[in-house]
Amino acid sequence: MQRDYRTAGFVRLCFEKLLPLMVLNLLFLLTCLPVLTAPAGWTALCRACQSLLLEENQPYRRFLRSFRTNFLPSLPLGLLFFAGPAAILYGGWFYFRLTEGAGVGAVLACFCLIGSYLLWCIGALAFQMQARVELKLPALLKNAICLTFRCPALVLGWLLLALALTAVMALLLPYSLPWLALLLLLALMLLLAWRARVTEPMYCAARAKDDAAALLLLWQAALQCAAQLGKPRQHAETPLAYAARLGDSLGVSLQSLAEAVSAVQYGRHMPSSAAVQEAGRVYTALNEQLNLWQKAVLCLRRMLHVTRRR
Repeated sequence: MQRDYRTAGFVRLCFEKLLPLMVLNLLFLLTCLPVLTAPAGWTALCRACQSLLLEENQPYRRFLRSFRTNFLPSLPLGLLFFAGPAAILYGGWFYFRLTEGAGVGAVLACFCLIGSYLLWCIGALAFQMQARVELKLPALLKNAICLTFRCPALVLGWLLLALALTAVMALLLPYSLPWLALLLLLALMLLLAWRARVTEPMYCAARAKDDAAALLLLWQAALQCAAQLGKPRQHAETPLAYAARLGDSLGVSLQSLAEAVSAVQYGRHMPSSAAVQEAGRVYTALNEQLNLWQKAVLCLRRMLHVTRRR
């Protein structure tokens, strides 16, 4: 079942989605460094954000795949919607300086500012469609223009947000830049600490919807620890076959846990509280055998892992 975000806590929702968004924005900035790749990076960012919104798997791979496939198709959009607003803004600045901010020059500068903003709005919608649907450039532009003028309230909201952000930056920068950097660093540290906490298997199991979900979650966590210890589960290997192959080679037996998991997966039986406690004991025993680097790798994977919820 897909998560109902209306009942999810706002803070938890932010922490669940904020870290993947930060990683995607970092990828976007890296892919924009050659400048020519900026349109493809924007398209890829739109596609990855859509995958987060739709609870799809692997947003980072979708970003890289979209960047590769849309590199050439996105170049005309980039030329139109990156160079276009820049040229219009330059024209407004030219008229403003030419008349020293008075008379017709000021009016033309305002029209140029509004025109560049409208073009930017059209471009934002065009890149969203470029990332999701296959349309030729004329149809893409037509749809983007229609959507822009069909939702004037949304366009006005974006305008007010852009003006507010511009005003804040103008008031705070550059004198407060070190403090802003420090606040961002502290916020990032708190975000990482919270994300590490809420993705820890024992924490998640304690908050699972039922004992079956908790058991399967701890089973997957135990499998990850075993893989780090050099004993990965083979493809299509059943839980019982895997437990029998391992035996006591890891210092703990997975037999009873595998039996409980098999009963849940194949028999649709609800496990007992004792089975869930046994799963927690097995996971803890395997996790204690990991070194610091292996624990860090697993923690990072859990923090960055975005799964589709059903």
